Parts: sequence; structure tokens; C-alpha cells
Amino acid sequence: MLDTKYEWNFDVDGSTEGWVHNTSYISGATVANGVLTLACDRSQEGKYLPEISIDNLNLKASDYRGFVVRVKYTNCHLISSKISMKFISKETYSGSTKEVTGKLLGDAISNYPDFADYYFNLNGNSNWVNTITKLQL
Repeated sequence: MLDTKYEWNFDVDGSTEGWVHNTSYISGATVANGVLTLACDRSQEGKYLPEISIDNLNLKASDYRGFVVRVKYTNCHLISSKISMKFISKETYSGSTKEVTGKLLGDAISNYPDFADYYFNLNGNSNWVNTITKLQL
């Protein structure tokens, strides 16, 4: 059983809960029935990696040892064994603020007919410290 400290469930139709998409690669995003759907720009297929991100977070890194992300697949991509997550942590010393960027791969931990769950293990990631201000998938 996972100890959930924060969740994005997309349980309000039309609300992305703060997540935004990279408009260069995604032609649109909608939320309905608990699913954030990204519409792929088919003319760019194979040339891009779709990205979504959320800014202005205030997550205490030490409260989170891992994340589980569920991805539903349609005709844009085949189920992959890994996806990547980037994050920005912010540290302040003596009035000076420094941002540190980190990246890690999430491993597929379960597969269903049209979606997969990915686990991001944050233990031991030297950049996963202080306050996390941004996540990008």
C-alpha cells in the first residue's frame, strides 16, 4: 500500500489541476472521467516526446520517496518499459536561491490493456532535496 501525500486524480472534468502541456508537440489537452488526455500532433509523430509539467509546487522533497504515474495509451505511442521525469528543486542559503534540475527514469510496474503504471524511485537521488518546485513528464 502506498502512502499518498499528494495526488492528481483529474476528477473534475475540464480541470488539468495545474498541469500544462508543451504546445509545440501536443495539439490539445482535455480532462474527462478522471483522465487527462493529450492529443498528439500526428504530423510530428516519431520526432518528439510529449511533455506535461506542473510549476509553482511547494513539495518538501523528504516527504516523497517515490511517485507512481499511470499512463493511458492510445494510437500515439506503444507502451514503453520506461518514461522520464524531470524536476526542479530550490534551495535557499543566506538569502541566495539556487535551482537544481534532476532527471530520472520510471520503471513500468504494471501493464493493463491500454495503460501502464510507472514508479519513480527517489531514494538516493542527490538532486531530490529541499523544496521541489516543478515536475515534468
